Amino acid sequence: MYAADCDQQPTVVIVSISGGKDSQAMGNWLMANREPNVEYIALHADVGKWEWKHSLLFSKQLAEQWGIPIVVVKPKLELHDQVLRRMATRPDVPPFPSSAARYCTSDSKRTPTDIFIRNQYFHGEKIFVAMGLRAEESPARAKREALSIRKSVGGTTKRQSYDWLPIHGWSVSRVWQNIGYSMDDLAWHVNETGKLLRQGFPLGQIASDLAFKAHPAYLLGNERMSCVFCVLASKNDLRNGLLAEPELAEEIAQIEDRSGFKFRQDFSIRDELNALVPRQQVLL
Repeated sequence: MYAADCDQQPTVVIVSISGGKDSQAMGNWLMANREPNVEYIALHADVGKWEWKHSLLFSKQLAEQWGIPIVVVKPKLELHDQVLRRMATRPDVPPFPSSAARYCTSDSKRTPTDIFIRNQYFHGEKIFVAMGLRAEESPARAKREALSIRKSVGGTTKRQSYDWLPIHGWSVSRVWQNIGYSMDDLAWHVNETGKLLRQGFPLGQIASDLAFKAHPAYLLGNERMSCVFCVLASKNDLRNGLLAEPELAEEIAQIEDRSGFKFRQDFSIRDELNALVPRQQVLL
């Protein structure tokens, strides 16, 4: 859709990959429909210790599989430190990101990506930042346009930048089908993983033994995969994070203790940690 409008301008597609199913399926689709004379580059925004341990490696493996280079961008201050700074400087408000205060996305993902674009492209390129956001995920995402100007970078004579949502209209079943699984296949893998985890096998080994094609977090039954503790995650996914990363969970619980605010209005990491004891930790 973009090459036809490029007017001989150099065209670049930045494939934003978190390691989650949607960015994986989007990347698969983009690579299957590659257009000539277009530069493709993968980009992973690493937020720091709140990332799943497998995310960066898995993102690099996807880029290698697609045959395109990958760039890893990081914020000036990783997300955990942003939370600590917010607690220190604004003690009257919750220190954690929320649906109304999405600084986790703006500061840790969008801004580092914009800095990369400004530093890398200044010869009149047309830049498309492809993201795996889908309308089915939330009312807010349903309202997003599939193609829009990336205002945080802005359009100049040096470049034109756009946000592009190639799989905006896809269903979750189509996403998994693209990766290679029916919903029944996925349920079988989750069930098998549960059995193996109870026997003490590490999650990474299970993913390898099952030749699982997606991020290992989905073997725990995760619905989404972004940060281990994402403010937009379901309670199921947050509880999986508690089992997988108990030390990180304890650090966040201590921030709850000190600030007096829950991680989310309907979810306290401290309360959930207390309730989970003595359930078995998931070995990554």
